[in-house]
Amino acid sequence: MYGSRHLVLSSEHHTSHLLHRLDRVFPAKPGARERFERVMVLLQRADHPHILRVEEFGWDAELGPFTISDYTGDADGIVTLDRLLTLKGGSLTLEETKRVLEQLMGACAAAHTAGAGGTGVYHGALTMSQVHVDRRGSLLIELYGLNQELVPTRTAAGDEVRSIAAIGYQLATALLPLRPLIPVEHMIDPVDQTWRDYFLTGLAEGGAGFSTAAHALAAVQGLRIAGAGGIGEMRSSLRDLIRSMLTPVR
Repeated sequence: MYGSRHLVLSSEHHTSHLLHRLDRVFPAKPGARERFERVMVLLQRADHPHILRVEEFGWDAELGPFTISDYTGDADGIVTLDRLLTLKGGSLTLEETKRVLEQLMGACAAAHTAGAGGTGVYHGALTMSQVHVDRRGSLLIELYGLNQELVPTRTAAGDEVRSIAAIGYQLATALLPLRPLIPVEHMIDPVDQTWRDYFLTGLAEGGAGFSTAAHALAAVQGLRIAGAGGIGEMRSSLRDLIRSMLTPVR
């Protein structure tokens, strides 16, 4: 997180909103306010159905720098993608994983070509805690583009595309994409070859991955769901092993 999230209510419109204090990223020092305003203008260029729109922003004497967005949660609070993964038992079906990848990669591909002259907006490496799941089950990337202040632009696109592949791998297999990478076909049965190809390319090291977000999006859209009912299932022996590894030792 870049700061702290707060639920705020509009007395005029009787609506709920998310206030995000960004004092960690923009501490009060000379030039910080100008830099904050410049970055907020950049963020507002990234307009996509799966990017959480910044409705307002400002710099308050007490709050410091802040943004206001739509409140995506309910009475129990905001649901982020990592929290959803926990609620779902550590993994999603291949159908659910594909929808996640399509929404995240689609937002990135659109943002990378946003703005005049094709300058684009980039976020850099994305984490599940930065992705909201709204009340309809749709994904929204929070403060998309803010990481561009922390990650050099020349590496932001590649880091972003690879991080989304890493998210997809964890969602589908319940494992972090650590080296040596366990092939997805060893974890899920049945699984189409397109999933193996996507993760091999998307998680390749040394700049050998997808050339652009649009390239990666095309690969995601081509992912096929194999097997009866269209959902691959994690192999039972591996599922039991993972559960035993994740069981707390008392």
